[in-house]
Amino acid sequence: MSASVGNFHTHCYLCDGEGLPVDYARVALELGFSGLGFTSHAPLPFPASWVMERADLTRYAELVEEAASEAPDLSVFKGLEIDYVRGQSGPDPALFPEIELDFVIGSVHFVSDEAGELIAIDGSVDKFEYAIERFGGEPSEMVGAYFALLREMLTTYHPDILGHLDLILKNDGGNRYFDPETHWYRSEVITTLDAIEANGCIVEVNTGALARGYEVLYPQAWIVEKLCEREIPMMVNSDAHSPDKLDFAFDRAFGLLSASGYKVHWMLTTDGWQAFPLE
Repeated sequence: MSASVGNFHTHCYLCDGEGLPVDYARVALELGFSGLGFTSHAPLPFPASWVMERADLTRYAELVEEAASEAPDLSVFKGLEIDYVRGQSGPDPALFPEIELDFVIGSVHFVSDEAGELIAIDGSVDKFEYAIERFGGEPSEMVGAYFALLREMLTTYHPDILGHLDLILKNDGGNRYFDPETHWYRSEVITTLDAIEANGCIVEVNTGALARGYEVLYPQAWIVEKLCEREIPMMVNSDAHSPDKLDFAFDRAFGLLSASGYKVHWMLTTDGWQAFPLE
């Protein structure tokens, strides 16, 4: 692990998480964290049950600031996880002028078929199968659309952190729909790594799926090795949706970084983004 640990992908009750920001801050102090970043799901320009309402942005900012004031020994930061939806939304702080942000996570949770229908790719298995059907029953077409959106987002918006790079694997347990070892899948990933390298961002090791009972750690080990070869900065985040999951599987995530050749991980500090040694 590392002597300096934090979590910068954290949700709360205002989106699809549980608890108040101060609840997370208290647990972070108990865990010996030095930093904590909140990233509730930003509002979308269409209804979605798991995102914040735009009217709640000001309250969200107040709650994060209250958490910071009650935990003066913890560096607390205000962020958002902002979805990229082509032509509608992207990880741009200017989209939400009512809140002053310290950082943003850019993520893709939807794909869009030829008819323009948006389909969530990390919801139920039924929804995932429906997404494949909308791409002619070809998993490779749907997966390709997902990675293409990641690349568009990176090129257009340059988020601070890229969220759960291979989220598309969440519902593919046991290679149920496709094999991520195939050439076409690896080619999509490598092309996406090119976009990451060209546009600059931090990539997270995300333990959120493990916390929900899925046996998947984002990204896959071979991807982390490729990221290390390119010297792309990485960090460890739990994607916590409840305070008790704030450091879920961190030993495993930090172990993956070390085994892949990384010597440091990155965190946001009051002096900006900094690298900290792995131990």
